[in-house]
Amino acid sequence: MKVRVLEKGRNLLKLEIENIDPIIFHMMNHHMENEPNVEISGYQIVHPMSNKYVYIIRVRRGTPKKYMIEALEKILKDLKEFKEELMSKVSR
Repeated sequence: MKVRVLEKGRNLLKLEIENIDPIIFHMMNHHMENEPNVEISGYQIVHPMSNKYVYIIRVRRGTPKKYMIEALEKILKDLKEFKEELMSKVSR
């Protein structure tokens, strides 16, 4: 994975991210959609034949990095809970 900062401001962060599954962006947006201080979060595909994406987040308060880290921590927690539930319900 490669991450490149395209634009960084007090309330805006725009990243180019290469070699990542875009499902992570959907999961991040899911956790940010109920956060009142996140004004915009989303991504676009740079080109259909590439594996590059531009992710942008703009916030009203706090920093974009803070909300991205919080969303990623929630995703990790969700995945851990899912793994534990799966392991308890599905026998080997």
